[in-house]
Amino acid sequence: MNSPINGQDHAGQGAGYIPAEPVHVGRGRALVMDDNESIRSVAEAMLQRMGYETFTAKDGAEALELLKANPCGLVLLDLMIPGGMGGVDTAQEIRKAYGNSVTILAISGHGDAQAIAEPHKFGFDAGISKPFTKADLIRGLGKAARHHL
Repeated sequence: MNSPINGQDHAGQGAGYIPAEPVHVGRGRALVMDDNESIRSVAEAMLQRMGYETFTAKDGAEALELLKANPCGLVLLDLMIPGGMGGVDTAQEIRKAYGNSVTILAISGHGDAQAIAEPHKFGFDAGISKPFTKADLIRGLGKAARHHL
């Protein structure tokens, strides 16, 4: 098998090749909740390229309905939803219904948000600041995975 770990060529890149960004292969379903359509679209595209089947919601009420109909193993929740149920309340409802069987990431445009800095206190497995890259998302997923160990 070609990989940077065993020193063999990786897709013709030569021995010792290291990908430019972290690699993550997703499985199953993921839900993205954000009031901003462009954030939903970008996050959805990232997750799809990683291998997830995706669903999107504009607020917590819609996210909870989608989860009932389409169980997901991964959920990204925007903390602040003007006029709707935000991420913290939605995460609490998901934890009540599904326990720790769902990985929940907080996403926020407010980098100083306490739920991003200390996600576990609010029912999240990890938090990432917006705007985020695919590499940021992968790092957040890694943090969430370590939290579940």
